[in-house]
Amino acid sequence: GRSTMWASFVLLVSVLIFLPPTNKAFPIAFIQRFTTKLIPFSTELYASSSDDSDDDSDKVSKARQWIMDQYGFTLELLDRKLLNKQFDSTDCSELEHRADWLQERLDLDDSEMKKIVQRFPLILARREDTGLEPKFQYYQVRFGWDDEKLRTIVKKKPELLSKSIQENIEPKLLHLQDRLQFNETQISKIISKAPSILEMNMDTKIEKNLDWLEQRLDLTSTEVSKLIWKLPNLLYYSIPNVMEPNLKWIQQRLGLSNDQVKK
Repeated sequence: GRSTMWASFVLLVSVLIFLPPTNKAFPIAFIQRFTTKLIPFSTELYASSSDDSDDDSDKVSKARQWIMDQYGFTLELLDRKLLNKQFDSTDCSELEHRADWLQERLDLDDSEMKKIVQRFPLILARREDTGLEPKFQYYQVRFGWDDEKLRTIVKKKPELLSKSIQENIEPKLLHLQDRLQFNETQISKIISKAPSILEMNMDTKIEKNLDWLEQRLDLTSTEVSKLIWKLPNLLYYSIPNVMEPNLKWIQQRLGLSNDQVKK
């Protein structure tokens, strides 16, 4: 069979590699005759595999073209926004269904919908029943958001819908709640005021900022908690680009000590 032919060819080439130069005349002549039979087979095999993938690649290209036409993307911008991810061969009718569902669910006008997709086109890669609606329900129950608040958050931060609830959002909230000694109501309120907290890495951003505040202003854990309650944005502001220069400016301009700044 053809599989046996391939195996024989591979074995013959392997043997040929280790033969002395004077003994290679016969195997080479044999390989030349052998490959005349293999080349048509390999061409047929390649064509067959290409045909099998045509439908999927065609769906992907049509899906990308639909998004470009519908939401004003250039190919370069769409590729950059997709972060090398695809739409799992989703056809255009499915994309249109998801877009219609999302627009109706959040009561978005055409302009608002376009801005969301332009910012985060991968939102259309998520099914409404298993990807989007469960997260909408979670956020509304967890933080007490009504439909209008959810609509506002998704418009500002559609990327939040890419975060895993079980692996990312919930562990982060539990850690932050324990770290700041906040109750459920308090943690919900600071997230509602500063939803960008949910995008931040706990170790490299949030904890780093909390440690900096404690050390820079000589604050106790309780004092840090009170400060975050008033200014939750401090959890994700840049230390070298925002917090440190602004603090230095205030202290120099007003002649304030750390103790005076704390107050």
